[in-house]
Amino acid sequence: MVNMNNRGTEVIVDENEIDKISDLPMDILDEIFKDMPFQELVKTCVLSKKWVHFWTMHPILVLDWEFFEEKSGTIGLIENGFSNMIDNILLHHVGSLVKFFLDLSTIDCNDRDLDHWLLCVTSKRAKELTLKNHKRKRYTLSFCVFDCPTLTYLDVTNFIVKPPSPKALFPNLLELTLKFIKFCPDKANYVLNTPLLYSLTFIACNGVHFLTIFAPRIQFLTVHDSHDIHASFFYNLSNARELFMVLDVCEESKSYEQERFITWSRLLYLCSNLTRLVLSNSCIQVIII
Repeated sequence: MVNMNNRGTEVIVDENEIDKISDLPMDILDEIFKDMPFQELVKTCVLSKKWVHFWTMHPILVLDWEFFEEKSGTIGLIENGFSNMIDNILLHHVGSLVKFFLDLSTIDCNDRDLDHWLLCVTSKRAKELTLKNHKRKRYTLSFCVFDCPTLTYLDVTNFIVKPPSPKALFPNLLELTLKFIKFCPDKANYVLNTPLLYSLTFIACNGVHFLTIFAPRIQFLTVHDSHDIHASFFYNLSNARELFMVLDVCEESKSYEQERFITWSRLLYLCSNLTRLVLSNSCIQVIII
């Protein structure tokens, strides 16, 4: 190939020389591009003939607010919405997924769409799954998520959680973060068995008292504005090393003082391995001596 340099001189460039990066092993290419926004990753297909389908094999799919914001003016998406686009991305993806991030806050979809997408994701043996939803509408978390043994990281915001069976096993889950979750049980309670879990976070969750978690390796426990946690919740979390609790005193939480949901002595007895305890001022008022 002949190019002109900035002095107007012809320079012969060997295409094989400028495309050495394409011959790198796939795992090295994945490492190079792992932090690149998905929309930028797709654009790399014009840089090399060998990269035309590279994005379809990349193990990280991040469809966040910025991604949908950039695509919002694309012709065709206004009529068909983003559902078809997400369908096509997952349909063309080849291989397993290390990470799947989906922000539903700015797109229109239904539970059927979401079930289909998550079924595709879990069938690809995803390890990290993040679902964000900042709309008033709550979606129901798909049953297939409870049947994905490869998950190591799960972060879900503003969903209804209704496990398909009273007991669920996440054999490899290390971190679990639940925000604005509403638990709706068919049975008296749910049992989550998470033998490797070391970090657990509840933020503004409702119905946590229906949940029993077995986490023998728990290290970090955060409870933020989840007002129906009773003493029994801590029975199987006795190995926690750090506990962070924030409870706002309001009309909703006044029942604590009447029901005496947990006492200081009971809390310290149940979490006897604590090395760090952080409580909000309002939490100190609520937990009775």
